Amino acid sequence: MIDDYHRLTAAHRLRLTRMPVLLLDNDSVRVESWRPGGNITPAEIFAMARSGRKFPYKTTRHVFAHGLPTCDVPLELLSSPTPMDMAPVFSAGAL
Repeated sequence: MIDDYHRLTAAHRLRLTRMPVLLLDNDSVRVESWRPGGNITPAEIFAMARSGRKFPYKTTRHVFAHGLPTCDVPLELLSSPTPMDMAPVFSAGAL
């Protein structure tokens, strides 16, 4: 999960049973630093994730090569049990 810890926290607080996601490969996303002169590598991101820690606020910025599709899912679908075969699936980038 990249750059969506706040969305996951909100989903938990709202007691949503599911959350829309977009599956991307590493070639579809470029990582930059928000901080002047900063440089973040994918290796540093993976190391931080494995450690269980988080980068300070506004450390990383993700730039998507082909933009992202619109995700407009009604809250009713996210808060009630729905068979998975009814859930839409979106993917961007080659997997």
